[in-house]
Amino acid sequence: MTRIILAATVLLLSMTAALAKPVWNGPGWYQVAGTVVGLFLRAGPFASKADCKASLPRNDADAFYLCEYHATRPDWESERGEG
Repeated sequence: MTRIILAATVLLLSMTAALAKPVWNGPGWYQVAGTVVGLFLRAGPFASKADCKASLPRNDADAFYLCEYHATRPDWESERGEG
């Protein structure tokens, strides 16, 4: 039962983060998170890939994280209706 509650909590937090206001703030290195609800920009922009990776969370069962350079706002980020 505890595992179910924990899994539901993690899923809810992932969904909440994915629905949060987009992080896009111009070209640069961004932390990208992939969850069951899709991709979203987690943080950024960073000046370098090394700076981006320095605070990158570890992948877990419910999400993966990576650093990507984005010259323009990703299409999947702007589909949230925020801009």
